Amino acid sequence: MRLLVYGMQSSGATAFTLFLAQRPDCLALVDIPNNFAAPRLDTPVDTVAKVVVTTAYPLPVHMERFRPTGSSCCCATPATTTSACGPRTTGTIPG
Repeated sequence: MRLLVYGMQSSGATAFTLFLAQRPDCLALVDIPNNFAAPRLDTPVDTVAKVVVTTAYPLPVHMERFRPTGSSCCCATPATTTSACGPRTTGTIPG
């Protein structure tokens, strides 16, 4: 099995990928940087890779390179996205 997780930032895709990677003899490529496409691999073990939604490498590029047997798209809920876009107070909190 070869699974590609295609997720937006702060969507929970990393946690989902880490959960999937709990299987024995599973290769997990978690949080492939957004300036890289999913790698071409030739391995007999089950593999899961998580890539970030970006315009630099659209989904078809990741699919062609990684050749998954399945894929999953993780998107944040509208409420989570809205709250993430709001004002931040962390810059004014010392420590």
